[in-house]
Amino acid sequence: MRKQFYEKVLPTQGVYCVAGIKDGKVRHRFAETLDQLNIAIEELATDQYNVYVAPNSFAGHSRRSDSTVYSRSFFVDLDVNHGTVCYTSQEQALDALHVFLQQTGLPPPVRVNSGTGVQAYWLFEDNVPAFEWKPYAEKFKEYCATNGLKIDPAVTGDAARIMRCPDTFNYKTNPPNPTFVIDAEMHQYEFSAFK
Repeated sequence: MRKQFYEKVLPTQGVYCVAGIKDGKVRHRFAETLDQLNIAIEELATDQYNVYVAPNSFAGHSRRSDSTVYSRSFFVDLDVNHGTVCYTSQEQALDALHVFLQQTGLPPPVRVNSGTGVQAYWLFEDNVPAFEWKPYAEKFKEYCATNGLKIDPAVTGDAARIMRCPDTFNYKTNPPNPTFVIDAEMHQYEFSAFK
């Protein structure tokens, strides 16, 4: 499922970034193709890293906002029992997301169980240049907050953000929790409809 997920989430152009975090140390890997990305994910997962992937692509081997070239989604992180804005359980987070969708009329996102919280991605059909994506991602962040969805405010408008990788383990819990894509269907939408 992870392969199909990243085929839809990641832009078709640019360099991909995988990050492994263990014992307070961050290890970045960069990939030119989805196959290389998957190899990097597997290597880090085998070494029991917390594995993350940047949903946006970059101009080179540097994960910085000013080197972001494309995006293909809006993404949010619903934390559970972590931070000042959070939910008390994954069930509560999923219920809140459902209510948010009903109230706003937004289409369904692809949801990921991050091992502790929930992530949601609204996927676009085409690559969106980062300079065009950024102001609308900021508006989307504001839209979520205005409509009562308790998102991590640091995530949604961050062009260089890394998000937890499905089909790996979250080692912040003991025992480690598996991460996985919740939804079998992964709908894609026109960016212009969100604009």
